[in-house]
Amino acid sequence: MIHLLYDAWIPVVRKNGDSCLIAPYQITSDYGTNPVIELNASRPDFNGALIQFLIGLIQTVCPPESDKEWTDRLDNVIPSDVLKEHFKQIQDAFYLDGKGPRFMQDISIGDEKKNSVDGLLIEMPGENTVKKNTDFFVKRDTVKQMCPSCAAMALFTLQVNGPGGGAGHKTGLRGGGPLTSVILGETLWETVCLNIIPSIKFFGDAIAKQKKSMDMIFPWFGKIRLSDKKEKTGVIDVNPLQMFWGMGRRILLDFEDKPVGACDVCGLASSATVLTYHTKPHGVDYDETWDNHTLTPYYLDKEVYRPIHLQPGGITYRNFMGLIIPDSSRNIKVSRTVTNFQNNIIRLKRKSFKKVRLWSFGYDMDNAKARCWYESRMPIYLLDDEKKRELFENIVSNLILTAEYVLQSLAGSIKDAISGHGNKGKEPVDLRSRFWNETEELFYATLDRLFFSLGNVEQIDQIKREWYRMLVGHSVLLFDYYTQVSFISDLNDPKSVIDARIKFKKFTGENTKKVISLLGLLMKDSMEEKKL
Repeated sequence: MIHLLYDAWIPVVRKNGDSCLIAPYQITSDYGTNPVIELNASRPDFNGALIQFLIGLIQTVCPPESDKEWTDRLDNVIPSDVLKEHFKQIQDAFYLDGKGPRFMQDISIGDEKKNSVDGLLIEMPGENTVKKNTDFFVKRDTVKQMCPSCAAMALFTLQVNGPGGGAGHKTGLRGGGPLTSVILGETLWETVCLNIIPSIKFFGDAIAKQKKSMDMIFPWFGKIRLSDKKEKTGVIDVNPLQMFWGMGRRILLDFEDKPVGACDVCGLASSATVLTYHTKPHGVDYDETWDNHTLTPYYLDKEVYRPIHLQPGGITYRNFMGLIIPDSSRNIKVSRTVTNFQNNIIRLKRKSFKKVRLWSFGYDMDNAKARCWYESRMPIYLLDDEKKRELFENIVSNLILTAEYVLQSLAGSIKDAISGHGNKGKEPVDLRSRFWNETEELFYATLDRLFFSLGNVEQIDQIKREWYRMLVGHSVLLFDYYTQVSFISDLNDPKSVIDARIKFKKFTGENTKKVISLLGLLMKDSMEEKKL
């Protein structure tokens, strides 16, 4: 039998560069000499799922009780043998096979139609795509068999990302394709600890904490709350810890007890193989009261907080507001782990925490279709002075809102420039992604300078102006590229291109009232120019 708490199945890299498989309790093994540094799965979405698995595991079995214990745990590592003892309290819920409850599976559906194991992979073509012979980019039959390790990762990845699966097949607890953000530490254990919420904050009230039975936390362990009669499952119906173990899909893996070749995902041979699985509709249907997943930012929509989902274009510095600092203009609140981390900054006296990173990732989904996997790492700037933190957040807001204004002006100018000769001006499809990606390095270099200049108002103003000049300068290059100003074609009216270029530079002038307001600039330069 395959046990996901005690068997080695999680691929990692240790400090000395060695790659290996570990059991979850071994995350702290050899911590003083050769600690586990990071995950090393064969697919990026597996890494995203595995870090949520580990965070959910520690949050479930041994979270710190208070802020002080949360801070102390970063230095006082729980030994692997102690972790193993902690896991005993939930061990019966983590068998991947066998006759009893199976991890993330419904053992009551064994007589249902069999599906090829590649259906567990989110990007693989669905049944309709195969029938229509439109699997042009991701081909069918490229994954015919998986080892138990990859099957477990694929199963959890599917459940945690929760894409739609057709009639009756429910999305995940955060809908299909949620954005997940994880604070990165120097080791894998530190990463997990930084993303745990102290128990007193996590539960909030005694009523929620009382629902301790296994079936209240792990939906596959007892009688599954099916939705065949349109039943909904709210946060008050079960233990809040189920946010890490949501099971919108009803799936049962088929195991071959003999090896049939190497795994088509990781390339390794194993003593057991998964070729097919069963599935059935009407899994757990989670309602909108699940507005507090600790690893996801939320936005306010008609008095209901909904999880942020990935959109085309990926994750860039435009998302800094909403991921690292709240975005009041869009009613976005950062994840609970980011809030908890920032509120405990004053306790983090170690030098290594002068600056840390936020790893954000997820699928951009169009219903059941995966359009792209995105991930990003951005710095978190730590300030234990509340006034300086507020100032820095305002500056970040200034920069991003100004960048959005420049981009809007740029897009409008390009459309004006190419709309001549009866040609309807359309915004270039890749303009926005190019703008954000090509100015990102400049943005973070500017933040680094601003971070160390928070006590000097005039220096802050000068840094903002230098950033803005470079931002507009790059935008002019983009304008020239998309309008081909150096060799204007017959389709473009030369005068409309030139006029649009002049108009763009005029509207984005450094000393216009709009830019001064958005960027929060000092007024002295513009006033001196007026005197002249």
